[in-house]
Amino acid sequence: MSVRIRLPDPEGSRAFLLGTATHGSDESPDLPAVANNLEDLRAVLTSPLGSFAAGHCDVLLDPPDLIPFFDGLNRRAAEATDTLLIYFAGHGPHSMRDRLRELVHASPATNKIVIVDGGIARELDVESCCLLASAPADANPQAPAPPGMRNTAFTGALLGLLRHGIPAAGPLLSVGALGDELRRSAHRQGLPLPGQRSHGTAAHIALARNLAAPVTA
Repeated sequence: MSVRIRLPDPEGSRAFLLGTATHGSDESPDLPAVANNLEDLRAVLTSPLGSFAAGHCDVLLDPPDLIPFFDGLNRRAAEATDTLLIYFAGHGPHSMRDRLRELVHASPATNKIVIVDGGIARELDVESCCLLASAPADANPQAPAPPGMRNTAFTGALLGLLRHGIPAAGPLLSVGALGDELRRSAHRQGLPLPGQRSHGTAAHIALARNLAAPVTA
């Protein structure tokens, strides 16, 4: 049976992009590329190429405490009926991880997509959630940025696929296809393989149209 790849319903879908870039400690150094990640990912997701309405895609960088994060995410998670997308980059305290998992689990969204560029993937493998992570769930990585690069390595690779496409992926770039290509690319480069887990139908939701797909008459 063929699988239907589709874009999220714009009215019933919500995206919440969170980054923690400023830390100021030896154990948790500042990650200036994280701010660029949020700006660039929102630009792609809300562009004509992307799949989310601009008014339904929130960005939160360096919240002074976790209250603004939980308030915003709780509102968006409760509003989402079709697709909920959560992106996180940076350092995440344990208190955030547990509450984040609860909010994802409680959302009425049919499809839940979590993209993690950092070390909190282990706590976010929940039912009906498609998880993409910069490293396997049993690792605890930071979100490194190559010297001189605008974005962190994982998010930079994801943005490259969203902007330029995948030749064999069809007209839409599903979360599953993006995760598969990220893993193939990491393997070719001899890098640690990104984590990828899928439950339910979320892997078949597309984040963008595929610019590399053949044009049909």
